[in-house]
Amino acid sequence: MYVDYELFANNHPFVLILGGEDIKRSLYLLRTRKDADIILIGGLIGKLGLIAKGHDIGSDKSLLEKKGVLEFLTEIKYVLKDNKNIILPLDLCYEENGQRCNVTVFEFPAKKITGDIGERTIAQYKNVVLNAKVTVFSDVLGDVNKNIFQKGTFDVLNAFNQNRNFKFICGEKISKMAEYKKIKYDFSGSDLPVALLNNPKR
Repeated sequence: MYVDYELFANNHPFVLILGGEDIKRSLYLLRTRKDADIILIGGLIGKLGLIAKGHDIGSDKSLLEKKGVLEFLTEIKYVLKDNKNIILPLDLCYEENGQRCNVTVFEFPAKKITGDIGERTIAQYKNVVLNAKVTVFSDVLGDVNKNIFQKGTFDVLNAFNQNRNFKFICGEKISKMAEYKKIKYDFSGSDLPVALLNNPKR
């Protein structure tokens, strides 16, 4: 399937899901894809967005500092102020004694590292995706290297699979997870990131 700009321009709501660890790419898409009706974010960019909104995310902040992510804090503050279509996580989850523990963005435990979006966020993101006319799933919403933190991405992927409109995958990890779950979608390949990254309507 050929992906062109008219596809994104003429089908609404257009939902863009951003995650993974490529902060620069996520920020670029946040700046330029202002035609997206709703942007759902998770992964590192989600945590950075929470800091930008003034949330104390405990030990997660130290992790972002080690990864060099905090240098983009000023930029994401500007992006969040400029684009009101961005939805941040309502809650996240961490692991304790082998179990998922949800925590709202207002009550982070100081010494815990979160690895996935929480249950309220999963429910919200699923509802948005189910009602989209075009969905681009651009990488994972949590630390999917750990099985316990794969739930958020898989649950939203299941909603993505149930949607019968235009659906696209962009990102190595999310592509592998979609393949593993035999998720059906319209396109995944080099043309999609090109179409996304070269939006003429800045």
